[in-house]
Amino acid sequence: MGLRFLLGRAGTGKSGRSLDEIKEKLLADPQGPAIFYIVPDQMTFQQEYALFKDENIQGSIRGQVVSFSRLAWRVLQETGGGTRQFISSVGTQMMLRKIIEEKQTDWRVFQKALEKQGFLEQLEQMITEFKRYCVTPETLYMQMEQMNQFVHKEPNEIALTNKLEDLTYIYEKLAYALQDNYIDSEDQLQLLAEKISETTLLDDAEIYLDGFHGFTPQELLVVEALLKKCKCVTVTLTVDRPDDEPLSEMDLFYQTTETYHRLRAMANENGIPIDETVVLDPAFGRFQERPYFAHLERNFDVRPAPAYQESEVPLQIAEAVHPRAEVEGAAQEIIRLVREENYRFQDIAVFIRQTDVYHDLIATVFGDHDIPVFIDEKRTMLNHPLIELIRSILDIVEGNWRYDAIFRVLKTGFIPSIDTEFTLKNDAIDEL
Repeated sequence: MGLRFLLGRAGTGKSGRSLDEIKEKLLADPQGPAIFYIVPDQMTFQQEYALFKDENIQGSIRGQVVSFSRLAWRVLQETGGGTRQFISSVGTQMMLRKIIEEKQTDWRVFQKALEKQGFLEQLEQMITEFKRYCVTPETLYMQMEQMNQFVHKEPNEIALTNKLEDLTYIYEKLAYALQDNYIDSEDQLQLLAEKISETTLLDDAEIYLDGFHGFTPQELLVVEALLKKCKCVTVTLTVDRPDDEPLSEMDLFYQTTETYHRLRAMANENGIPIDETVVLDPAFGRFQERPYFAHLERNFDVRPAPAYQESEVPLQIAEAVHPRAEVEGAAQEIIRLVREENYRFQDIAVFIRQTDVYHDLIATVFGDHDIPVFIDEKRTMLNHPLIELIRSILDIVEGNWRYDAIFRVLKTGFIPSIDTEFTLKNDAIDEL
């Protein structure tokens, strides 16, 4: 058992170092103890491709790229608990609706909000946060008891107590309804932390944790169980100076540094040895042939920022008055690159941070400029034309052919256009 850290700033090659170590171990002993490379859900395909695209590695049983949820599925398949039916976010909201409808009166705060659009979604998200941070109904009861001990309470304290009472009732009923029947992603992590000690899958296994800035309390329970069970756990973190304390909350590396110290404290509490920490040098990272990117990364949080001294700087910084102007400028630059510098559209990527602000703008503006674009986003099924067709047809039947339902059906595009001339001829034949 042991804990090891791979640290460094962005672009120092922490993920590449992890992948190289895993490849070396797979080539040296393909049938050895398991190696699990744990990354966030959205990174699994990318990192699995990066690991197995090496021509020397045709495949592997020993090395696996998983997320916490996939690891939970593997462990529960062996130790039990994997047969419980998984319930999605929509299923949880349906259970919440049933709980609410069974209690029509005696709500402290939620009576006026029960029928508002989005209430169930917010309630489900709040309960998910409770589970993620190990807040149980018993914890809420204890909090209410402590608050009720105060004789004189402020109005906001009274409102908070009433809201906690409603939340606790719903949370407790939901936990009872899901118990032994269903499992969600958060319950899955809790069960994983309990079952890791029983599985043989992780005997002498080596674990690599990559792509995480921090861990929720539930994920920390899983990491603690892995530290106790596995041969070695390697954690990569984007940290500049990990041993500098105290660190300001406004520091760029505050969250990852807190994670680093929290994991070290966890290892010390459980008597788990900490191997020598590896701090990667930025000079040998992915920016070693792009000094301008290295300069930008190194001075990102420095005020005033020093100027880059080299003559050629293939970076442009543009300022716009509003987001639409930004997208317009990006579209014009893409057109210029394609027409004048022989780029292809598929060679160009657009990175954005505020997806809710820019997605619709990019789709509209790029469409106006005839720029083909794939927008990587999750879309609700309610907006899918086929789902809208089904919903609208049912509304037509139930609503006695209301105009709005009929036009929603026509707008889906699944109803073929009717030839007017052909229709008129058929009407004339019918009259004859």
